Parts: sequence; C-alpha cells; structure tokens
Amino acid sequence: MADLILCFSDSARKGPCALCGAATVQDHGPQVGLAPEMAPVCRDCCRQHVPALWALAELCRVAECVGRVSHHTRLRVPLALLMELTRAAGVYFDLLQPGRKAG
Repeated sequence: MADLILCFSDSARKGPCALCGAATVQDHGPQVGLAPEMAPVCRDCCRQHVPALWALAELCRVAECVGRVSHHTRLRVPLALLMELTRAAGVYFDLLQPGRKAG
C-alpha cells in the first residue's frame, strides 16, 4: 500500500500522478499526495489504494462547497448539494465499517 496523506492547500497543483503517471489537477483545498514529498496522486489511484482517504477527501471537498454556498447565499443550500454531502458522508461511513465496501 502506498503512503498517501491528505493535506489542505491554498493553491491548485497539477502534474503527473506519482503512482500511475496520469495527468493530475488538484484544486485548492483538500489534496492527496504521496508521502513524504506530497507528490500529487490522482483520484483513481487514491480510491484504489486507500479508499477511506479518498472518501474523506471527497467529503471535505463537498463540505467546503456546501459551506461556501451557504455563506454566500445566507439562505438555503440547494437540495442537490445537501444530497451530495449526504452521499459523500455515507460513503465515508461505510468504508469505516469493518468488512464493508462502499459502492
């Protein structure tokens, strides 16, 4: 298993995936990288090697989006965003349960 880490970055990064070599673009915010140099890792490799970390990164990304929308609108968050947040939280929760795989 690869030693992948999750960190928060104020800037976007792009470059080849440290595991498969595919072109990778990571927006600002939560980013997954190969330890110790934090070389970028694509979503597919992260999902394949450490599914729970991928699910956590996805949950962080969606939560940041929901927070940004609710902060700017000061009204209601669109139902589609709330459903996406619920889905991401469910996937992460399922991966934490022993003997279960998220779909």
